[in-house]
Amino acid sequence: MSIRYKELGSLFFIISFFAFSCNKSPEQVYSNFGLTFTIPANWKIGKELNFEDKSYMIALSERGVSPDGLVTLTRFNTLTDNHAALSKFQKELQGNAIYDHSNLIFEGYEQSVFSKWSTIATSFSFDLLGISFDGIIHVFDVDGHTITIMKQQTSVRQKQNMNAFNTFEQSLQIHEIEKVL
Repeated sequence: MSIRYKELGSLFFIISFFAFSCNKSPEQVYSNFGLTFTIPANWKIGKELNFEDKSYMIALSERGVSPDGLVTLTRFNTLTDNHAALSKFQKELQGNAIYDHSNLIFEGYEQSVFSKWSTIATSFSFDLLGISFDGIIHVFDVDGHTITIMKQQTSVRQKQNMNAFNTFEQSLQIHEIEKVL
């Protein structure tokens, strides 16, 4: 009889784990450092860094044990050449230990659009532990600031991530940062 209780206990634990990890969080509005956007349902702020008021980076990812979608946005407080900024971003990814031995491949630069802004962009793909990922990096200027946005996802979750990426993109507003005296 005790084996039956252990099986039921294990089954209860597994069901509870999946029920807890599958709980959806509602959309939330984020506003900081001159950025306003909607955090998609079931997504979270993963990291937020202010680099001595020279730049600001925020990362959003899907909630869960294995997040399959990621967006990073970096706001630089100065203008840079967009081609140079995109090239530097690519080199930083290539030098990142996470992407070592991942067959990281970048496509050529192209003119693109992110929300209402004209951008220069490059698509990329890589394999990590047997899982295929794809993404895009956009670079553009807004009111004297250079903005980089990277979206990446597992190739098998493109359809599921489309709504979240669109929610972020369509809600993004970039404002002038008020100076504190």
